[in-house]
Amino acid sequence: MALIICKECRKKYSSNAKSCPECGNPTPTNEENTKKKMSFKSGCLIFFVFLMIAGLLSPNSDESNLTTNSNSEQRELAVKKKKEKLEALKKQKLEALKKQEEKKEKELKDFKTNSASVLISLDRMLINKDLEGMNSLLKKYENVENKELNKFRSQYQSISLKKELSNLPENEFSKRIQVLKQLLQLYPESKDYKTKLAHNESSQKEKLAKAILTRIKDLSDKKNKTKNDLKQLVKFMDQIIAIGYKPKEFQSNKAKYERLLNILIKKEQDQKALKIAKEKRKKKLESYFSAWDGSHVELVRVVKKRMNDPSSFEHVETKYTDRGKNGVILFMTFRGKNAFGGKVLNNVKALWLPEKNTITFLEI
Repeated sequence: MALIICKECRKKYSSNAKSCPECGNPTPTNEENTKKKMSFKSGCLIFFVFLMIAGLLSPNSDESNLTTNSNSEQRELAVKKKKEKLEALKKQKLEALKKQEEKKEKELKDFKTNSASVLISLDRMLINKDLEGMNSLLKKYENVENKELNKFRSQYQSISLKKELSNLPENEFSKRIQVLKQLLQLYPESKDYKTKLAHNESSQKEKLAKAILTRIKDLSDKKNKTKNDLKQLVKFMDQIIAIGYKPKEFQSNKAKYERLLNILIKKEQDQKALKIAKEKRKKKLESYFSAWDGSHVELVRVVKKRMNDPSSFEHVETKYTDRGKNGVILFMTFRGKNAFGGKVLNNVKALWLPEKNTITFLEI
């Protein structure tokens, strides 16, 4: 015999009794108890299945750990590869330096053994002006520091530069200046090279000035100069002043064009500001008009007040002319019933002050 709890009075009594001795509530049959137990078991089973599915769908902590470990390994691999690359570059540099040192030692050893024959050969080549042979032999011992070799190097460089200078056209000022500067490093006291350098530099300035002056003239002759034209003129003035060509005259001209440029920039800025202000005002004015039929809301209200039958008002068209500080002139066409009940077409002209939103009729 088992004790059960009554559903109604919550008192305990025997499960064999047909009803509760306290309140008379019937005892549940075995079938009902079985159903309850089955229902409870089914609920538990569903809940358990739900937990299993949720576990399968939720991120796996092991997989998450694997992903983290994989990212960490990738970073370590990238660092390792970078280190290996740096080590390889370092190794290459060291090998290159080693080879250079070995080459230098080899050249020095060879020159010590054959110095007499090398110097005699260079001397012979110099007399015969065999520049190609000299260059080849000097390159063979380029890492060897020797007083006699250095003398031949200077002589070779001097002859080569002189030959290059003689082959250059007279109007190749920039290249001639470069060669003359190198010759002056070899012969710093040479008046001839100093004179030639000064002449070429002066000629180069004149050539450059002539080209710039042509551009300045073309732009100056333009009647309606754009902002870009004035910017170009100021730029060319700076260039011609930099090369020292009539600096005072062009400083004055530059200042004039800078003033014109500033005026033009100011004019553009003012036009832009005016355009923005007009667009802003237009937007503000249009906010007083109906989005449905384009009528002016306040004008319609005032007109309706003066009509015989306000309910007969039918808007046709509204136009306006903005006079700025003097207000806005409104032109409206509409239909409405007259005193005799007939629907007629009417026109009205009014002055509207947006700041106060007041209407004054001009024609009606």
